Amino acid sequence: MALSKDIQFTAHGSFIIVASNSYIRVDQISGNKNEISCNVNFYKSSDEQIAFKGDIYKFKPNLSSENFIAQAYNYLKTLPEFSGATDC
Repeated sequence: MALSKDIQFTAHGSFIIVASNSYIRVDQISGNKNEISCNVNFYKSSDEQIAFKGDIYKFKPNLSSENFIAQAYNYLKTLPEFSGATDC
């Protein structure tokens, strides 16, 4: 499971970089019943081994719902920066 989206970000404080069709993957999750932290990495493609960007996102899990990884992807899709992201 992963997401795909055009990503725009600033590098080195002033350079704007656009990465078309970025492969966005939750690579690690940790937490407890009150909060899940997920490490999200951004890759040029699904074949890449080195991420060009990474962030940590936190959400409150639903203990009676799907697994935490699926919940992480569903949570990401609610955030403005992932608007328009598609499943891949």
